[in-house]
Amino acid sequence: TEREEAEKLLRLVGKEEEEVVVKTELTQELRDEAQRDLDAAMPALNDAVRALSALNKSDITEIKSFSKPPLLVQLTMEAVCILLQ
Repeated sequence: TEREEAEKLLRLVGKEEEEVVVKTELTQELRDEAQRDLDAAMPALNDAVRALSALNKSDITEIKSFSKPPLLVQLTMEAVCILLQ
């Protein structure tokens, strides 16, 4: 009957609503975690950008003159290249 179909539909909607609530809570948890990670990373990014601003052409020329730069210099320059992309 129509009433049975309506009750069946109501149960289905209720079940879907519960699933939406669970997914919404999970999504909010992921968002909060991502925001915490971003908040933790932003100071380092801002420091790196300020450090990049302090570089000048002679600094880059000096690095280019190394035939085999020390490991930390190479790692730093790779990071600079990534940031400049």
